[in-house]
Amino acid sequence: MKEEDQAKLMQRLQREHAETPHPDVEGGRLRLHLAVHAVVEGQLAEGRPATVERTLARLLAEGLSHHDAVHAIGVVAAEEVVVCLSDPERTYDEARYSARLEAIDPAALTGEDPTEGER
Repeated sequence: MKEEDQAKLMQRLQREHAETPHPDVEGGRLRLHLAVHAVVEGQLAEGRPATVERTLARLLAEGLSHHDAVHAIGVVAAEEVVVCLSDPERTYDEARYSARLEAIDPAALTGEDPTEGER
């Protein structure tokens, strides 16, 4: 994603979250929250990995809003980042990430980890 497009995306996300703020998400938490949104939206814009777009379509078809579907995907994306940063022996694994995305159960989403049941 081009730098100009990234800047426009962040402006849009900031505007959307200002119009409809999440409870207790402000300051540093809001910046991190928006960054996770931007990661998912960037993956969607680039079409990589393809599983992200398929997962979004599936979650939308199951009745989630775009915003909630991005949250669900974002949880998995953020956890993948944590895995890669916390263990120098592990690197990004698209197959692992894709499998976790495919395991998201929209019926189980309650504001908690959308992949909680798979562990």
